[in-house]
Amino acid sequence: LRIGELEDGDYTLTATGISPIQFEESQTLEYQGKGNSIFIQTDKAIYRPGNTIQLRVIVLSPQLKPTVTGSIDVHVTDPTGSIVRQWDRVFTTRGVYAESLELADRPVLGEWNVTVNVNGQIYSKQFMVAEYVLPKFQVDVDLPPYSTFTDKVTATIRANYPLGRPVRGIATVSVFPSYKSGYLQPIFQQPYKQIIPISGKVDLELDIAKELQLKDDFAREVVFDVVVEEELTKRRQNNTNSLTLYKYNEKLELIVTAKLTSQACRILAT
Repeated sequence: LRIGELEDGDYTLTATGISPIQFEESQTLEYQGKGNSIFIQTDKAIYRPGNTIQLRVIVLSPQLKPTVTGSIDVHVTDPTGSIVRQWDRVFTTRGVYAESLELADRPVLGEWNVTVNVNGQIYSKQFMVAEYVLPKFQVDVDLPPYSTFTDKVTATIRANYPLGRPVRGIATVSVFPSYKSGYLQPIFQQPYKQIIPISGKVDLELDIAKELQLKDDFAREVVFDVVVEEELTKRRQNNTNSLTLYKYNEKLELIVTAKLTSQACRILAT
């Protein structure tokens, strides 16, 4: 149903049936026409004291095309609500207005706000100013190089920051077989899952064949998917590793000790 351009206000939508059923129903509607779309962008989500904030405002028409609507007002406020910088009655260039703001060495830390006023329409975007941002941590999953269906497997999970400091939190371990086309077993539905506390390192001993109800195949690949959630920040990191369970304890490996040249092969053949 195309209604074209209407003014904002209350309207009545009426539906009338003529044949084969006669009816008439009405519904009151409140119409709000779409105005300009305003996008506020910053080059980063988190800044440190002394950093330079690069920001821009993009003004789009209702048809999502860059538009010039006259002057706009832009201002930046700190967490206390104080205006740190403002640009009044500035104009866009082909729908884009860009500015920069250098933070002081000791700014107010917390959530800052960029507010834009376009023809009475108010838009805002938040960003953080923090003294120190915790670095991401690394999660590693160590598994034995060789195991059988009857062995209990010990998985060692490590979570550390880049400088080696241990991560305290919760590790969620999911274990499941890796299926490929051609297997006769039914598709495995539920992975084995366990949640354990971690402080840098934790060992998990598991009877994989029993917990996953695996049949005694010649070999089966099993995947360990680990997600570690940091205790204080709730930040998450994950990693995956896999091992192959074998039917027998013995493993045969072909070792080539020497290579015969084609000339030697011809001599032996004669």
